[in-house]
Amino acid sequence: MTAPATGFYSWIASVTANVGSGERCLYAFRAENRNAVARYLQFWDTADGVAGHGTLIDSIEMWGTSSLIVDTTFLGQGLRFATGLVFAWSTTQSTYTAATAADHTFAARFGA
Repeated sequence: MTAPATGFYSWIASVTANVGSGERCLYAFRAENRNAVARYLQFWDTADGVAGHGTLIDSIEMWGTSSLIVDTTFLGQGLRFATGLVFAWSTTQSTYTAATAADHTFAARFGA
């Protein structure tokens, strides 16, 4: 998968989003946790589009009232997902427990 980023996903007031099934590659993202306590931004490789299913690729702790921007400087040629890509905000690090939807925003560049 060497194709450039072709999609843009903006996700507001939701704790989970299915970008799609099949191979995906995440190139850059911006995330904001407006909650006063830490939350975990999770990336799941899953064919069924459900957070907590499949393989947890990464879980990033975001402190309370913080934001994060990650681009190809860090991701290089992208973070690859074999069966599908799901983003999720969780209150736990290694499993999916839904956080509060209104407390988070997320935007990403990805390719198929």
